[in-house]
Amino acid sequence: INQYFEYVVIVESAYEIIVEEKPLGKDKVLRNINNVYLKQVGELCAESEITNPNTEERLALIRENSDNIIKHVIDHVKQICLRSAGIETLDIEDIDIHSQYIVFHAFVECKVLEKPA
Repeated sequence: INQYFEYVVIVESAYEIIVEEKPLGKDKVLRNINNVYLKQVGELCAESEITNPNTEERLALIRENSDNIIKHVIDHVKQICLRSAGIETLDIEDIDIHSQYIVFHAFVECKVLEKPA
């Protein structure tokens, strides 16, 4: 986790650049990440026939599947990065790791997984 905290500043700097051109850019990115997370959790709940979103059963399901949920969100971010303009200058390894940093930042901002009680 410590290595990711070093990159929070870098991710925040990237968001500042985005916000200069698109004032709601950071919010849109975080909202998109949160929507992917919620969709994945919704699909898991549907498969497990959990209908009440405010249950310990739902939280247990999220805990049991947290690695897969986060991987799904990272993969989503990676796919967006791969379709972005200017991508030709980046290595796939850079895209992989930076996708993780972006999702970790969203986690710190409480946009992935559940907010602490």
